[in-house]
Amino acid sequence: MIKLKRLSDKPVLMPKAENEWERAAVFNTAAIYDNGLFHLIYRATDIGPHAKYGKYTSRLGYAVSKDGINFMRLDKPVMSNETEQELRGLEDPRIVKIDGIYYMMYTGFGDRFQDDYRICL
Repeated sequence: MIKLKRLSDKPVLMPKAENEWERAAVFNTAAIYDNGLFHLIYRATDIGPHAKYGKYTSRLGYAVSKDGINFMRLDKPVMSNETEQELRGLEDPRIVKIDGIYYMMYTGFGDRFQDDYRICL
């Protein structure tokens, strides 16, 4: 059995109010450790997911760290909504490295009809 230990009682990322695309929430992170660095691809939203706020849009951000606790991140998303299938969001990334190549799968949320979610690569 694997025993996990929490390294910090604080989140490693928090929303940044000055970045409109991630001002409401940051969550559902894909993480990989490579060449001495922790790399995160994370989901971020511009507004809360409640009906009173309207329709949120999710984008994917990138952060990097040497220690896995203190992260530096980009001020712009690394992936934004560019297709109808991703109109409302790029969500829930997962990343692997196979034979030296990174592959990322994520959910594309189009919101064109009920259950308009697709697995994207």
